[in-house]
Amino acid sequence: MTVHLFEAVPSLACSNYALRKTANVNVQHFFFDVINTITRNVYVDDSLKSLPLVKDASTHVRDLCSLLQQGGFHLTKWVSRSREKFWKVSL
Repeated sequence: MTVHLFEAVPSLACSNYALRKTANVNVQHFFFDVINTITRNVYVDDSLKSLPLVKDASTHVRDLCSLLQQGGFHLTKWVSRSREKFWKVSL
């Protein structure tokens, strides 16, 4: 299966399963912090993660996008209170 209709009753469970499966399949290729973001900081289609430095956040965003692209996910929205544009990362 490659597509799931959202707003159905099992959508939350299916989305969580797909994200965690992607993390588990790629666990040996990414740092623990990136895998941990998927398993502990994601709820449905939102993630809340705080990092101390913009440089760290930029690297984390790049790695998180790279990991989730392995499962066919494309992350698009980022919010930061920093004035620096950390989301301008090349993948």
